[in-house]
Amino acid sequence: MKLEDVEPLVRQLEPRDQLKLAAEICGSLSARPNSIAEEAASRRDQILAALVICDDIANSIGGEFDSAEDVRQIRNQRTTDIERSMRGC
Repeated sequence: MKLEDVEPLVRQLEPRDQLKLAAEICGSLSARPNSIAEEAASRRDQILAALVICDDIANSIGGEFDSAEDVRQIRNQRTTDIERSMRGC
């Protein structure tokens, strides 16, 4: 369901009920930032651990490698690919 589908229904509610609905939505969204922050921290930790592993592998191979730069390049390419595919929609 999209916002455009719900807005006309919400406008049909009495102002008191609209406020009640808004309060409930705000309350449920207020509970989310902690879980979002925890998820972001977990992902950050996983990425940092992966970079350490990549650096260890690079060191064992010999030569010059920059795992963080490689990951950045992969991420930038993926972002570019996604943006291009979104333009085609």
